[in-house]
Amino acid sequence: MTTPLFQDFDPRAIKWQWDATVFEREFNYHSGALELFYSGGVGSAKTIDHIHMLVMDMVRQPYSRALMVRRALKDLKRTSWVELLQHMADIPEAIESIHKTDMKITFKNGSEIFGDSYDDGDLNKFQSLALSHLDIEEANEMPKEVYQALKLRVGRAGVYKNRIQARCNPDEPSHWLHKYFIEDVEHPNKKVFYSITEQNPFLPKWYLENLKRDLSPLMARRKLMGEWLSIAGDSIYYNYASDRNFKRGEVFEFNPKYPIAIGHDFNIGEGKPMSAFVGQFYDNAWHIKKTYLLFKSNTHQILDEMADDGLFENKTTFKIYGDATGRHSDTRSNQSDWDIIEDFLGHYKRKDGSTLEFSIDVPRSNPPIRRRHNRMNAKFLNANNQVGFYIYSEAYDADEGFRLTKLKKGSGLIEDDGPLCPWQHCTTAIGYAVDYVEEYETAAVGVATFY
Repeated sequence: MTTPLFQDFDPRAIKWQWDATVFEREFNYHSGALELFYSGGVGSAKTIDHIHMLVMDMVRQPYSRALMVRRALKDLKRTSWVELLQHMADIPEAIESIHKTDMKITFKNGSEIFGDSYDDGDLNKFQSLALSHLDIEEANEMPKEVYQALKLRVGRAGVYKNRIQARCNPDEPSHWLHKYFIEDVEHPNKKVFYSITEQNPFLPKWYLENLKRDLSPLMARRKLMGEWLSIAGDSIYYNYASDRNFKRGEVFEFNPKYPIAIGHDFNIGEGKPMSAFVGQFYDNAWHIKKTYLLFKSNTHQILDEMADDGLFENKTTFKIYGDATGRHSDTRSNQSDWDIIEDFLGHYKRKDGSTLEFSIDVPRSNPPIRRRHNRMNAKFLNANNQVGFYIYSEAYDADEGFRLTKLKKGSGLIEDDGPLCPWQHCTTAIGYAVDYVEEYETAAVGVATFY
């Protein structure tokens, strides 16, 4: 269940790994560089097979030169690079030096592996590279022009084996990787190998079940079964259904055994309301009691409205979630939004004179947009056919938001938050809370990379 050492790794344990090993061994590198693409499910052992191939060539082919790359350097350092160092731990006699800060490994036979990223957009830094190997982590993050620029560097190291090895989970069928690798089946120097999560016999039993709980049915087909299917329709929250997730006409009553959740999305632009929701999370399900959308308002006023509703008279604890950008000072006040909230709740007294018990659970920065969307879709209905999200009558704005929020045209993953779609902001407030709970509270065991 951990990264296997170099001398212990046996590709025969998983059939597709052995097929890839045989193909690579028999490939005629005199015909040019091999472009190898691993497309498959989460935890299906794609990374370790690529890393083993890479180290094998570094050891057996002197003066090989390999670049391991991912969009963000911090992500590379905590994923493939860590696994690479662990995999090589049993062959110290082959290593000349390891510079962890510079991400450079030098072998005694003159081979090198080094890590880098391309998120700064500076492709000129790669122009002088003479590579034999290029290893791409999360290839679906890489624009085609970056791939083409790096491809030009492979084959210039003056050795026999030259290989590009890319890997990722499936994406939209419209992605350039699909056309370049999967549709181009006749190209003699390109080869695709597919993998399914459940084919990895080294995964613990709970791993697959946890993933099914956290993925929507469509996303499970992508992430677990390795299918290149489209889920990028007009609606961001494609898995939301009013007849399943909206308890129309029902008023939610707080359960005093559990904390009350409050979530905020802060806005001051024209046509963009201050937004919030109140609800509860228990038994792995969210219950959204009420939403607040206040135009030409401020943070203190939205808290006053909650107080007027009697929200803070409830004798339970409060957990506050929301927009991390609220840590910055508000242009309308010397305090940040979160300072205002903490001050308000800290000084609030119920009618009986008691004070509130609360926590402000906000990360240092907002979550990745795609992750937030994926987690919301999994809550609406997951791959185990479980519903973990309900909206009640006083939160009808959220129903509109989840049905109608779309992406802003030409902006990638940015949501359309224009004046014609104010309900988008309450869905964002809810998404911040759901993501925080999944990331920091319910994820007792993180997703690991297994052999």
